[in-house]
Amino acid sequence: MKVNMREEFDATPDEVFAILADPVFQDAKATATSTGNYTARVDGTGDLVTIHTERHLPTATMPDHLRGFVGEHLSIVETQRWGPAEPDGSRHGVIDSHVKGMPVTLRGTVSLEPTPSGGSVEAMDAEIRASIPFLGGRVERAAAQPIETAARHEFRLVKEFLAR
Repeated sequence: MKVNMREEFDATPDEVFAILADPVFQDAKATATSTGNYTARVDGTGDLVTIHTERHLPTATMPDHLRGFVGEHLSIVETQRWGPAEPDGSRHGVIDSHVKGMPVTLRGTVSLEPTPSGGSVEAMDAEIRASIPFLGGRVERAAAQPIETAARHEFRLVKEFLAR
């Protein structure tokens, strides 16, 4: 199942990326998008940055029959590997996530591009795969909701950090 998320910011790609690569931001993101159990780490600076988080996302919005299968939370391990800034400030990277204890993955690309208005747009284009016979499609659709909710929280939090 494809997951495509985009958000515009009234800040340059460099300004947005400085927030994304800030360990304080990653702690705030993990706190805001998890059940309270998380780890967050940022490795590298400048040209190559790896962001690693492990969060327990609530499954309260999942259908009951699937929540019984996956439990009260999804333990998501996510790694984002961002490359160097291009001359226009844009950055590109890859995202690789999996659900601990389940054959469910999310893999794709992340990008941060300048807009003509002087702002930027962050995008994630990924695919969720659940290698579970007979239930794979249902689990993919159900897992997409907490992942998309977490991404929307992250976008909102970036805007809060920009306003500081």
